[in-house]
Amino acid sequence: MTEQNINTEVVEGSQVENPNFPSLTAYAAAKVTTRILRTEGLMSEDEEIKPQAMYAKRKTIGTTEDGKLDGPGFKAWLDKYVEQRRNGIVEGERHDYDALAEQFSK
Repeated sequence: MTEQNINTEVVEGSQVENPNFPSLTAYAAAKVTTRILRTEGLMSEDEEIKPQAMYAKRKTIGTTEDGKLDGPGFKAWLDKYVEQRRNGIVEGERHDYDALAEQFSK
């Protein structure tokens, strides 16, 4: 399976109707995101969101005292991310590591 890069802006001022969304581990958030994107037809069956990508979004989404991703924050981020994917905005960092190595070796 190929990994999807997740790179969206901080979710600020988002209004989530149900503040009772449970907090999630990065693993659970990755599984939920993958399933929703597949259901929406925005991701193929051979792609998936990796837990590491969700872990990297802690500052964007917010965390609870026990280190899990904040439920309402995750919902706000997820809604924005799905909307961006629907609109063809798929951001992500893909690096040419050979070119970077060449650049840094000088």
